Amino acid sequence: PPHRAAFLHVCPGYPDAMTAKRTDWKTEPFGSTTPILYHAAFSPEELSRIKAGLIPAAMEDKWFIFYEAPTLYLHRSWTGRGIFKVELAEDETGASVASAEVSTDAPHDPEYAARLLRYIVSRLLLGQDTPFPET
Repeated sequence: PPHRAAFLHVCPGYPDAMTAKRTDWKTEPFGSTTPILYHAAFSPEELSRIKAGLIPAAMEDKWFIFYEAPTLYLHRSWTGRGIFKVELAEDETGASVASAEVSTDAPHDPEYAARLLRYIVSRLLLGQDTPFPET
């Protein structure tokens, strides 16, 4: 089953569900970033879930995610370190990824970083049964 943090935002009626804001968790400013090839399109319902973000509910939850138009920010929950930034382009059909970046301090090559980002968005924000990416 999905862990509680993902459940909070996949189930909008859940009593603890709320929209994550930058001030809800410790965050560090982003340093240098590099573009990654991450392309995706989201329905209006999926976009709503993405905009809700993710506030860690337990120590096992590794990500703090929030949205400030037009950018989705993904930070490591323990350190507050910024890892991914995703710019979304909204239209009447929902949204698509305009650009994505990963911190140059992240220990991943850009190709793996794109697969990891796809997993995080699909699994943690959208609640989809997505396997963890292999290195």
